[in-house]
Amino acid sequence: MKSSMTMRTKFLFFCLTCTLFGLVLESFLFQKVSSELIFEDATKESSVSLQFIQEDIDLYIEQMKGNLTGVYNERQLIQDLDSDKDYEKIRASSINYAHDITNTNFGPSDSVQALYVYDNEHRIISTYRHAIAAFFDYPVDIYDTTSENNAEDVRSYVDSARSSMFVDGFFSDVTGKNIVRSVLKIFGKHNYSNLIGYVVCDIDAKVFKNLMEKYARDPGIIMWLQEYGNPPIVTMGDIDEENEQLFFDDLSAKIENNELRRDESFITNGRIFFQAAQTRNDLRVFSLVPQNLLVENQKRLTLSVVAISILMIFIVSFLSFFFSRSVTKPLEKMMDTIKRIRKGETNLRIENPGNDELGLVSSSFNSLLDEMETLIRKEYQTKLLLRDVEYKALQAQINPHFLYNTLDTMSSIAMVSNCTIVSNLSLSLSHIFRYSLDMKNPLSTISSEIVHLNNYLYVMNVRMHGEIHCEFDIDDEVFQNMVPKISIQPVVENALNHGLKNKHGEKIINIIAKKHKEKLLILVIDNGMDAETMNEKLEKCDIEDIKAGNSIGLLNINARIKMLFGKEYGIHIESESEAEYAAFTGTRVYMWFPLNSPKEVK
Repeated sequence: MKSSMTMRTKFLFFCLTCTLFGLVLESFLFQKVSSELIFEDATKESSVSLQFIQEDIDLYIEQMKGNLTGVYNERQLIQDLDSDKDYEKIRASSINYAHDITNTNFGPSDSVQALYVYDNEHRIISTYRHAIAAFFDYPVDIYDTTSENNAEDVRSYVDSARSSMFVDGFFSDVTGKNIVRSVLKIFGKHNYSNLIGYVVCDIDAKVFKNLMEKYARDPGIIMWLQEYGNPPIVTMGDIDEENEQLFFDDLSAKIENNELRRDESFITNGRIFFQAAQTRNDLRVFSLVPQNLLVENQKRLTLSVVAISILMIFIVSFLSFFFSRSVTKPLEKMMDTIKRIRKGETNLRIENPGNDELGLVSSSFNSLLDEMETLIRKEYQTKLLLRDVEYKALQAQINPHFLYNTLDTMSSIAMVSNCTIVSNLSLSLSHIFRYSLDMKNPLSTISSEIVHLNNYLYVMNVRMHGEIHCEFDIDDEVFQNMVPKISIQPVVENALNHGLKNKHGEKIINIIAKKHKEKLLILVIDNGMDAETMNEKLEKCDIEDIKAGNSIGLLNINARIKMLFGKEYGIHIESESEAEYAAFTGTRVYMWFPLNSPKEVK
């Protein structure tokens, strides 16, 4: 118990020391490099926020482009513009098209102020105006007004070869608002390079201001929307001090005069200047971020680190105590059990192992003890069995030699007495016993199996008055192939006992051995067994059934083949109707072996 408590104390001390060391090191490094890191992170955050604004604006402009392409749904208008129809007639029949396009493709949130449709000669076809009043009269034609707008820029764009949508901004004296103007060219239906007109859409710039306000984290940040070569369109943020206003005016003037690089960011007058890195149109978002905001972020992060450090000390202390107890308690039980087992209580096992790694170790330890007991018991039984086998083997050594010598003597006496049949019969029986009882090697060649089979057939022919006739078809290349010893003769014996037992006259058995599909096939034809029932037993390969002596012939051979070579080999039986050898009649016993040689199986 003293040792486990010491380990627990060491574990607690180790966890607390590591935690305190990590917190102290973190605080030291934070003081050394936090200013630069926080500044870089804040700079990246501001840059990413600016890029999000730019992507939202680009997406809205793409959406606006999609809305303007709704002009192609006005098929009559497109057909009139693409024809030689008189301008006055086109205008007279198209007076409501601008209104229809606006109501169909735009919603109230788009804040459309006006929409114009022109032909390719810059003549107005149709006009939509959001509001008309004595004090608020938006122009019917952008080219016919005394107020300042970008009509000439629109004309230059339409006359150019550009096919992308034109987006620009200006301040409207009529509405007192900043306006974003979009222009989309209209091309002929059958000739996409033939300009037949264009659509002009004026939108209140507050739509873009709303998009920018979603990412405004502090009123001290100044953001604006401006196109290189043009003045700002939308501005947001507090510009209170005179020098800030002058600095903003100076930056926007440089952008208007194309005096800044399009990837340039810098620090000046206590502010950081950012611009969106990528844009799919001419409008770009710019921002000025005060450096004191970044310093404030650093102070907040410092306080947060201190608070987290204190909290972590308490949490680690609490968790380390309970975690160390959960680890050491199972170890204590395990060590106590091991000590008792070493003292002789071998039946003991570790109780209630958990599901964690220690539980797995405990379960493995219990399994190891069970296996050790099983092995000890088996080793004891094996020793008893080995002694019994050794005794029986010594006892049986005399019997085979006595039998061989007796049969050889009988053969010699019969030969002297001119009893050739008895002499040959005794000699064949002697060879059969010698071959059967010599089990030093479980394998034998096919040629040796055929010799043994011929001795067996001679004995059976003597008994059955020469009625048995065995026809062999053995390929030369398989004579030296190794198969389990005494594997062909029992199959032939089954053929005699079952297939040919009640047949009168000559009894013919066909034996075929050849290479087939990269395997050795030995086929014995005509044994008369029930193929379906026997195949089920062969597939089951029940060792206990074989030990009991049931159908020991085929089942024993099948089991030996599978044990020696694998489950893909063995015996299979087919009835006459299923046979592939149509020239032969009777039931087929297929015996499958691997192709090998005596050298390969040594």
